[in-house]
Amino acid sequence: MTRRGGVLALALLGATLLAACGDSGGPDPCRDHYQVHPGHADAVARLTLDFDDNGSVRGRFSPSADLPAGALEQLAATGALFTAGDAGACSSGVEMADGGEALEFDMTCEGEDVIKTLNVTAFDTLPALDEVLVRVTTPATTKTFAILRACPAPLYRLQ
Repeated sequence: MTRRGGVLALALLGATLLAACGDSGGPDPCRDHYQVHPGHADAVARLTLDFDDNGSVRGRFSPSADLPAGALEQLAATGALFTAGDAGACSSGVEMADGGEALEFDMTCEGEDVIKTLNVTAFDTLPALDEVLVRVTTPATTKTFAILRACPAPLYRLQ
């Protein structure tokens, strides 16, 4: 067996073992979330992010009804809704909107710095927040997905 063939055989064996161990056949809340999401989609928190051609972002966070009183005020006071993961000198603003029912925010970076990734830190600030429905709009596309505290990656399959 050649070195390349041996590596391929090991890779196939590893994939088979992972598949056998990775799927217990039971329910997986991350994999199966699309089945329950339509039933509660109107009740979850929402985050809308609109990126412009210059890389700046404006957005809005509308909480779910089950967040404790004062949660939005806490986010507004700390500004701990998101951070730019890869940009340098950025300025941001967070303010209450709709009579305290939502937060509006913006982030702009200086010079050549452009926001390419955004870390949503609201989960760190609000322990009661379990799910956020996110809509990201860029000049090229719009994506909608859910972020769940219990899941390691965003969920794009929602129906």
